[in-house]
Amino acid sequence: MTTPDLPQQFNISRGSTSDDTNASAAADPSPNGTTFYSLDEQDASLKRQDRHEDDGEESTVAIKQQKTFHDNDNDRTMPTTPTTPNPASKQLSPNASSINDFTVIENTPFELVTPDWSANSKAWAFLQSQNPRYPNKYLVKKESEDAQERAGYLLGRRNDSDIKFDRNEISKKHCLIYMETGSNGKAKGIRIFLEDYSFNGTFVNGNLVGCKNRVMLRNRDEIQLFRRKCYPDTDMRNKFYRVLFPPVFEANLCEHEYDFQQTLGRGNFASVKRATHRVTGKTAAIKVLNKNRFAQKPKMIQAIIQEVSIMMSLRKHPLVVNIDRVFNEQHTIYLVLEYVPGGELFDFVSSSKTIDENKTRFIFWQLFTGLKYLHDNNIAHRDLKPENVLLADRDTLQIKITDFGLAKTEQRDQTFGSQCGTPNYVAPEILNSSDNRAYDKKCDLWSLGVMLYICLCGYPPFSEDNAPPSMKAQIKMGKYDFPARYWGHISELAKSLIKELLTVDPAKRITIEEAQGHHWMLLNPTDMQARKARLGEQVLANIRDLETTEDMTPTQMMMTQSQSLEYY
Repeated sequence: MTTPDLPQQFNISRGSTSDDTNASAAADPSPNGTTFYSLDEQDASLKRQDRHEDDGEESTVAIKQQKTFHDNDNDRTMPTTPTTPNPASKQLSPNASSINDFTVIENTPFELVTPDWSANSKAWAFLQSQNPRYPNKYLVKKESEDAQERAGYLLGRRNDSDIKFDRNEISKKHCLIYMETGSNGKAKGIRIFLEDYSFNGTFVNGNLVGCKNRVMLRNRDEIQLFRRKCYPDTDMRNKFYRVLFPPVFEANLCEHEYDFQQTLGRGNFASVKRATHRVTGKTAAIKVLNKNRFAQKPKMIQAIIQEVSIMMSLRKHPLVVNIDRVFNEQHTIYLVLEYVPGGELFDFVSSSKTIDENKTRFIFWQLFTGLKYLHDNNIAHRDLKPENVLLADRDTLQIKITDFGLAKTEQRDQTFGSQCGTPNYVAPEILNSSDNRAYDKKCDLWSLGVMLYICLCGYPPFSEDNAPPSMKAQIKMGKYDFPARYWGHISELAKSLIKELLTVDPAKRITIEEAQGHHWMLLNPTDMQARKARLGEQVLANIRDLETTEDMTPTQMMMTQSQSLEYY
């Protein structure tokens, strides 16, 4: 293997990303004959009929006598007649309590709570409890300054869920509800989506959504977090929520709310622009996607949908770029993202040629911490590279992981099958033929190994410049070296960590926890503590608060069978 001659030149190039995941972009008409456009529906009509089948339903529900039971198997027009809420019905616990011991008093009246839209003007929906054990919930426009708050609303058993349940039938990360603002050129409004993450399933109006599928909600839809056929629909054990929409909700177009400024970056299908909110003055980075550019590329549409869903489901982490809002308009999709002023890690390394071990160690402490947060949330990034790591501050070297267009949610006992990523950083298991391709989130550790190599010496471990063999063969064999000319001053412990990250067999590859505790990461603790302190106590406190120790049950994901996309 020849050594690249690059004493003055940072010899890595920006790689293009590939993905071969297929998805349908067809628009399905709604039951009432209208089509409501969305990210995956190109035809648009913002007017959707209200449901009428239950308009005459009484708001007071008489709960029939039910015995105590134990479930251990895991198998825009508002109602015209206001109701007077029963004060007792508002005395709900902050969590949706366990009903493993579900006792209901015979003939106890349960009055549905009518939303007070005038007192909750920022609410874009109201989850009206259909069961006295569950709390009512206004879904509001969350302010981006709120530390750690996710943009969407997560329902499940996890401690950080926006509505928390204790029933074993409900997944820890069960479903997500989020809002988009949109326009079809004639009218503007909002759309509310529910995405199912659960192993046992989420039901809307009695119909299974299906894991990793999403549905658009409409006024008065019934939501169930599980459904037992052995119980009648009137049984409280099958009752959860009805979603109610406000009669009026302010929905502006993106360019009406934001003043667009310079372009920060540009790709084949999207550009990122700096913008300022016209009212608050807050700076944002807005990802602009032209629908016409990917109208015939359904896999791109699916990538946008999953990027939105993943970012909406995450609580705000100091080391991950956060999403604020989504505008889905007639010709353009806008993702309003956190503005990160320091540019890409790629440019920082390129201008520096190399980064010393202390700085690199601190950057990778953050990368390992941020990646562990994603992995703890069952998310594999699948396209980690210096271009997808941003510097929030070039002085403190705070970084943020970005670009979740290829990210996937990992499910229980299932691996990924599509070939994706950027060639220089892609793990060898992803390069296998489609018949033998199966990989999990350990592919991200390989990518970090490539990045660590580049940061310390200034050039990539695998390159066509080193052919023969080809770069693909180099990766599959794990064929790279540490030439003394560039690596003589680098510690053996740093090389050891690189070797463990660039282990061809993913079963033998170091884990994220092992990488965090590697001996190289523990060197020079005084310098590390000083660098952490410069991030500020609030950042460090947020990182600590978001660390999880609970055993999260992986959520199920519908994997798409797709053709292999060869890089070479």
